[in-house]
Amino acid sequence: MKRVGILTGGGDSSGINKAIVTTVGMLVNADIEAVGIQNGWQGLLDEKWDTLELESCRQWEYQPGTLLGTARTNPFASGQEQQLLTNLDRAQLDGLIAIGGDDTLSVAQRLSSLGVPIVGIPQTIDNDVYGTERCLGFDTALHAIAQSVNSVRNSNNAHERDMLVEVMGRETGWLAILSALLIGADYVLCPELNTSIDGLIERFRQRSSQGCHSCVAVVAEGFDISSRSNMEIADDFGNFELEGIAYSIAQLVGQRTRKKPRVLVMGYLQRGGNPTPTDLLLATRFAARAVSSLVQGNTGTMTALRQGAIVDVPLTEVIGKKQYVTDQWLQLTSLELDL
Repeated sequence: MKRVGILTGGGDSSGINKAIVTTVGMLVNADIEAVGIQNGWQGLLDEKWDTLELESCRQWEYQPGTLLGTARTNPFASGQEQQLLTNLDRAQLDGLIAIGGDDTLSVAQRLSSLGVPIVGIPQTIDNDVYGTERCLGFDTALHAIAQSVNSVRNSNNAHERDMLVEVMGRETGWLAILSALLIGADYVLCPELNTSIDGLIERFRQRSSQGCHSCVAVVAEGFDISSRSNMEIADDFGNFELEGIAYSIAQLVGQRTRKKPRVLVMGYLQRGGNPTPTDLLLATRFAARAVSSLVQGNTGTMTALRQGAIVDVPLTEVIGKKQYVTDQWLQLTSLELDL
């Protein structure tokens, strides 16, 4: 193996650059050329790749985002799979390491089925990639949410205003549930829990009668998707633009209680900030395993965290599934928030 390509796709998160630096360092130590592909799968289509120098990459090591850029491109959905394979030959790559969520990894799995040696690294703040207990970037996102909420909480108290905090989570409530526990929220709305807007209103009323005049609820962007209308498809993978559900919920609450909550939509603030030590260490472990697996020929796999160990999971077992919030966390949240 002489040349290995590295790319990042989908939504970015803090910790990616650490994974890239570790990957490049391990490849260089193995006398393998590391080739950076710009803007995910789109970069392969556009022939945008170049050799990565370790010292240059290290300048980005602790920065959020991704030094390689990213895009939500699906070559198989746009009928460009042959161009993708042709350009892989032109780049003279002996293998690929793809860093991203289930959309990015789904393309990796398709390429693997066509004979391309490839290993994936699970990276998404949603923490919903199946087969791993933790995805790169999730821990930093939790810290960003907690920090932002704590920054405005005193203002809410001063004005006696309730607040809805909207976090990401298209189909799962990892961010919503764990951030609700972190900030001591009064209620949470997310796909996995049997909570409702009626329950939210009742909880705010109950807490107000107990002397709390500034309640906080966390809302996952994917809550109650079926009730939405006029949603636009945001990318090649058929994902809808979901941001802003908290505004609709606040409007409903205001109409029924005459006390409209403030809304804090975390948006891309969740993706930023310096990566936490937990994510930096996870990035290092994921990258080291990915390079080792690729060099040893254990391809068509994804690195995963399971019971404290980093293991290989076949991509065929990952794609088409979701890692929903586990019963342990659901039960703890129900007890803590009295749901």
